[in-house]
Amino acid sequence: APVFAVAGKGRGNLPGRAGRQGGRAQGMGGLGDLLGGGALHGDVTAAANGSVQALVFQRGEVTTVSDTSITLKSSDGFVGTYGRTAATRSRGAALVNGGQAFVLARASDKVAITALAMPAMMGAAPSS
Repeated sequence: APVFAVAGKGRGNLPGRAGRQGGRAQGMGGLGDLLGGGALHGDVTAAANGSVQALVFQRGEVTTVSDTSITLKSSDGFVGTYGRTAATRSRGAALVNGGQAFVLARASDKVAITALAMPAMMGAAPSS
């Protein structure tokens, strides 16, 4: 698993903050603050196995999902669409319309690296 060191800015209830060197206890290698915190969406710069990557993240309600893309709507109204490829890792339950999810994607092309189905969570957009 890659080791991430994270610094960035989040948008939502909790501003982004500098991360720690990743480890098992932090889940997703140092991105645990994003998963467990109140940040809804934002940008991070992560060092992964010696390479620096610009990434974006978002948590919210799945409004559209297919084999090639996923669209989320955060509780502040922000909508983001991310590509999905065979390399996109999916964890948790299946991604379904109306479900909650967290997406971590490359900033350069908005292709998801990881898409996590999540239980109902703080900051999720209500169904419309």
